Amino acid sequence: MYDGLTVHVVAKNEEKWIWYALKSVLDVADRILVYDTGSTDDTIKIIKSINDKKIELTEIGNVTPDEFTKLRQSQIDETKSNWIFVCDADEIWSKDALNGVIERIKAAPENIIAGFVKYFEFVKDIHHYYMGHEQIIFPLNEKKTYGWYAIRFIKMIPGLYCGNPYGAEGYFTANGNELQRNGFNNYLWCEDTYYFHARNLLRSSNEAKDKEVMQRVEKRHYMKIGKIPPVYRGVKITYPEVFFDDTRPEFVAPIDRSKFKENGFLI
Repeated sequence: MYDGLTVHVVAKNEEKWIWYALKSVLDVADRILVYDTGSTDDTIKIIKSINDKKIELTEIGNVTPDEFTKLRQSQIDETKSNWIFVCDADEIWSKDALNGVIERIKAAPENIIAGFVKYFEFVKDIHHYYMGHEQIIFPLNEKKTYGWYAIRFIKMIPGLYCGNPYGAEGYFTANGNELQRNGFNNYLWCEDTYYFHARNLLRSSNEAKDKEVMQRVEKRHYMKIGKIPPVYRGVKITYPEVFFDDTRPEFVAPIDRSKFKENGFLI
C-alpha cells in the first residue's frame, strides 16, 4: 500500500536548475530531503527561497566519492514513507509524467519494488536533446525494451541500501542484488514517461564552478543532437510547467522560451 513519497536530492553548485527541479516535484512529495555538499554559488540561497516545509535542507560540505554514497544511505535511513524518489538537482519533470508514475505506483501489486523511466538529456540548450542510448537494450531487461531507463522510484523494502562510490553507486536489496542491473519482473517499466535532464548544460554560474563538482564535466555528452520533438515514439512530450512559472525569483536563471512555438510546443 502506498503511504507517501520522500524525494532524495544531493546537490552542489546547481543554481541554474535546482529551483526548477524542486518546484517540479513539490506537489507530489511528502518530504524533500536536500543535502548540499559544499555549494559555492547561489544554490543554497535558491533552495531557501522556496518557502515550503516539505523541503528539508542539510548543509554537509565537500564530500569524497565514498562519502557521497553514505549521504544517499543517510537519506534512506531518514525516510519514513514507503517509497523514495531519487531526483538529481538538474532533473525537471512535467506534471503529467510525474503524476502518471505515481498513479502506476499506487495501482501496482505489492511485489513491485522499483520504477524505471526514460529521459531526454538537454544538449546545447533546452530545445535540443541527446538520446544516445536509444539503440541499447537496458541491461538484463526481461522485456528487451530499447532505450536507457533510469531508476528513480524505489520501495523501502527491508534491508535496502546504497553502495559503491559516486559514479558507480547503486541501490541494493538486503542480499546484495543491485536493483538497476538484475532485470527483475517486479519492476514498473514506464516506457511512455520521459523527464528532462540538464547535466550536459552549464549548471552553475560559470564553467569554473561546474568543475568544482565531482565528475560533472566528464559526464557530459555532445553527440547525436536533435531537436526536442513534440511527439516521440508515439508519446506526446510536454515541457515541464515550471518552465512557465512566473513566480521565479529574479536571481534564478530564466528559461529561453523563444523557440517553443517554433518547434511545435504550445506556450
